[in-house]
Amino acid sequence: RADLVWAPANFGPILRGVPRVVTVHDAIYDEVPGGLAERAQRAVTSLLMRRSARTADHVLTVSHAAAASIERHLGVAHERVTVVHNGSADPRPVTDPRGILTPLALPTGRPMILSVGNRMPHKNFRGLLEALATIPAAERPAAVIAGSRLPDPLADDVARLGLESDVLLPGWVSDAQLEALYQVADLYVCPSMVEGFGLPVVDALRRNVPVLANDVAVLREVGGDAARYADATDATAFGRAIRAAMATPPDDAERASARVWASRFTWDDAASATAAVLADPARRTR
Repeated sequence: RADLVWAPANFGPILRGVPRVVTVHDAIYDEVPGGLAERAQRAVTSLLMRRSARTADHVLTVSHAAAASIERHLGVAHERVTVVHNGSADPRPVTDPRGILTPLALPTGRPMILSVGNRMPHKNFRGLLEALATIPAAERPAAVIAGSRLPDPLADDVARLGLESDVLLPGWVSDAQLEALYQVADLYVCPSMVEGFGLPVVDALRRNVPVLANDVAVLREVGGDAARYADATDATAFGRAIRAAMATPPDDAERASARVWASRFTWDDAASATAAVLADPARRTR
């Protein structure tokens, strides 16, 4: 007896009878299939997402790049998709960032880059590590890559590339520790091959941290002119871009402009735009 069913997390019922809207955050399972075992698992996920999206009356997604991917891979006509960008939370700076980060044993006296995310293949952290390995040891920044269970699956790559003294893998960190990491970072690096939105790029820009991102459409969509871009699939080129970004940080005016850009993405706007779709019978019935 519902007037509307909204499924906010990629999957939803497929039987008709009640108007349905589904939020599909990305089609990464189709964009980056992974290895054989991953492809088998992802094939099931992709099938369920495809059936949910195709039978829904309307689809919400979080970027124009994701909308194009959903149309291409899930077969949903573009007129049935509405883009509602994600928002970003206000910075909540901590008073003693180094103190809060003491348990992580950060390298001291060195420039530091930060990158965060799970260890799914599309995050391309292996590409980031390979890029770091191309930088001469004397010029190499320390890198913190947070966001994983421990032992971290990246540890073998760190050892293989001889980066044990350069890369810290702290696992999952607390909210306060994440804010502190943004406060002490000299550069945020996003090497992702594909994202639905790319929230850490916006979070970093809002927190005054320069951003270097892989040169793909979705990261340009959320980073705009406020971020720098390079090909993260080319270790040498991405390594050069990291060195250049560290050597020529943005000035105060450029950082202020980046904060203004990133502040456009708010959760209040996301909520209002989502509510408008849910309230519009023309967009949720066929």
